Amino acid sequence: MKNLLRAFSLKKKFVFLFLFSPITLLSQWQIMSPYPGLGKDDAIAFSIGKHGFLTTGNNGGFQESNFVFRYSVDENSWLKLNDFPGPARQYAGRFVINDLAYIVGGIEPNGTILKDVWEYTASSDSWKKLNDFPGAPRWSMAAFAVLGNGYLGTGTNGVGFFKDFWRYNPKDDTWTQLPDFGGHERRESAFFTIGEKAYVGLGYSVDQNANKTIYSDFYSFQVLTSTWKAIDTFPGGELEYAEGIGNSSVGMVIGGINESNQFSKEVYILNENEHWIKTSDSPIGPIKGSSTFSIENHLYSVSGIKEDYQRTNSLMRFTSEILQNNLFIYPNPTDGLLVVKGKPKTTLVVTDVVGKTFMQILIPEEGVVAVEMTQKGWFWISELENPKKSLSVLVR
Repeated sequence: MKNLLRAFSLKKKFVFLFLFSPITLLSQWQIMSPYPGLGKDDAIAFSIGKHGFLTTGNNGGFQESNFVFRYSVDENSWLKLNDFPGPARQYAGRFVINDLAYIVGGIEPNGTILKDVWEYTASSDSWKKLNDFPGAPRWSMAAFAVLGNGYLGTGTNGVGFFKDFWRYNPKDDTWTQLPDFGGHERRESAFFTIGEKAYVGLGYSVDQNANKTIYSDFYSFQVLTSTWKAIDTFPGGELEYAEGIGNSSVGMVIGGINESNQFSKEVYILNENEHWIKTSDSPIGPIKGSSTFSIENHLYSVSGIKEDYQRTNSLMRFTSEILQNNLFIYPNPTDGLLVVKGKPKTTLVVTDVVGKTFMQILIPEEGVVAVEMTQKGWFWISELENPKKSLSVLVR
């Protein structure tokens, strides 16, 4: 292989190192407690502290669209809260700023397109209506929050498609129009944030001649300069109704449907170097229109439509490998093969339970190496320059 890498060992008890091309990562999915309501799709989900929230959406008749459920990470259980006081809807936008959640727009069951804005305070389980969104009413938009501001754009009004983008300032309840989205206008995009950068891609649009285009492009958004930049094309192909979610280190895209109306079960991770990595498939199979939220080192996917077109109330939790200081190790425990991902050109130290050094690993420019662990037991991996913060791994 062209990009063979060197590893050096003090005891020579490990052998190896090679790059995966394309890289496929093993990760841990868990099926958690389903929410106590009817299955739905195109709902919104968000997290505040150690709780996830689910509301709006379509269960086939919108009977429970205004229900609000709260998920407790510590108890793995759901609690029904006060209903959302706005009109029933699906395809709304949402973001969270300083422990306050915001819902924007969407479409009512009767086809009315909305531009209203609602603020939710979790500590009092209360809602407040704010000034309307000043752009065109819309649904199926991209929305996220970064550095104390909300951002919203793209979407559709059922006739045309949008690419305008807006910033929301919660301090004075105002919106400012920004440069347009970097790609074509669209709806049903996947979007997420990684730290202080946002990403938007996929989705579809229909032109004046009724020609439909499904996209595989993806763009990063730098909030400090309000600029868009194309990144690597999504490796899962053209998709609509895929869902995205991110945290401080990674972004994830799950499910969706392609131009042949085939549902996808694939899951991809975007790392901080803006490279796509395939990871474990959805544990409930192909799905579209799910909702997502993140809490600590976990990414959650809830609700959606399965390939038999049945709506689900399932909750899945994805452990984004092991996240700490941008260092990933997986699978963990391992039967021998261990994938290590970290900051390029960083030296890592592998030690045993008594602190004896067995090996040093140099992370290459690609950021990922694979290690064949030939000795069983517990080991710790840390950065050479930051040994106090380490990750443990069990070799079985």
